[in-house]
Amino acid sequence: MQDASSSEQAQAIQASPFGTIVLEDRHIVHFPEGLHGFEHLQKFVVIADETLVPFRWLLSIENPSIGFPILSPFQIDLSYTPEAGYDVQTSAPMVIVTLFDSEKQAATANMSAPIIFDMKEGTAKQVLIENSAYTSDYPLNRNYNIADETSAKRRIYTSQFGTLDITDSQIICFKDGILGFPELRDFVLVSEENMAPLEWLVSLENPSIGLPIINPWLVFDEYELRDHNPDKDAIYTVVTLGSRAGRMTVNLRAPVIIDPIARSGQQVILPSDKYMTEFPIGARSDT
Repeated sequence: MQDASSSEQAQAIQASPFGTIVLEDRHIVHFPEGLHGFEHLQKFVVIADETLVPFRWLLSIENPSIGFPILSPFQIDLSYTPEAGYDVQTSAPMVIVTLFDSEKQAATANMSAPIIFDMKEGTAKQVLIENSAYTSDYPLNRNYNIADETSAKRRIYTSQFGTLDITDSQIICFKDGILGFPELRDFVLVSEENMAPLEWLVSLENPSIGLPIINPWLVFDEYELRDHNPDKDAIYTVVTLGSRAGRMTVNLRAPVIIDPIARSGQQVILPSDKYMTEFPIGARSDT
């Protein structure tokens, strides 16, 4: 699954207020069971646009008049624990937001029924959390302030991405630094659709330094990593774009482990020599 944007390619749908949206198959998110209340709709696309920040928009392809603002539940409550039994390496939860709840007189989010997106398979499922402390009309201003998210920002200038506005909630602290850059502590993850599935770990202390990273299971699906919490850790491996192998490689020996709740990260060196420091992307491997 990838966010769609307005570009000159693939099939097009007309969707107010976004105008013409062009799609490729990779943009389509399949909901085999539909959404609660909209079980007949099974194909959606996630729209990302600067005017929607901090939200994204989940738009029906079969009926483009139907769409829902969505948000990461961790932006609402960092301690959110959906207990939905999903694989954090390939999946991520989002929740539907009601921008104005007349009863609550505030924006609310359905924290009791998160949507689990499987980025690897391009599918999604809305799940109901039983006996949850979270409600279907959880006020965003309980732990989250949209105004703070959109206005309290730090501006940095990067060689790869130009100007970036960063909030404190986006900063990931590496107390031991990164291999080769032990003096750098604060980083931010940057994702852009035209670079997917690569993401970038950009230094705030030295924004000219940015490391391309990727989910290791997208490169080698038999990758194993012990001594981490699979319920919350996000795992990446650093990519070398111009390696000695003559093509892109990943360092499977030294994964980057990020705890999105604690906003902390570390790069570890695996004690075994089972994995290469320059594993060629596209290799199948018994390397």
